Amino acid sequence: MIASVGLSWAFLVNAVSLAAVTGALYAMPTIRTCTAGAPVGRAKAQIRAGLRYAWQAWELRVPLLMMAVIGTLAYNFSVILPLYAHDVFFVVAAGPTAPDRGHGHRALAVG
Repeated sequence: MIASVGLSWAFLVNAVSLAAVTGALYAMPTIRTCTAGAPVGRAKAQIRAGLRYAWQAWELRVPLLMMAVIGTLAYNFSVILPLYAHDVFFVVAAGPTAPDRGHGHRALAVG
């Protein structure tokens, strides 16, 4: 869209779509679903209780462990790829705008 109509028009379309979503959110009825209950305990105790509950519930433990493994091994891929290109393929990028900087990401995006 940016290439066909320009950056200003793309921002305008984005702003209009955001205004539509914001208007829809304001149009939703607000119903108070929660009443004031007992006083809440200390924050550290709440965190421990939440982690204990998440570890005991199998439906929560498996996705949380998967997110931890995937987050540790896969989310740093955008940092590792330029290092891999430098060390394995001897691609030297002169700076953040160097032409060789994004070729690895583009090749992976294409498949």
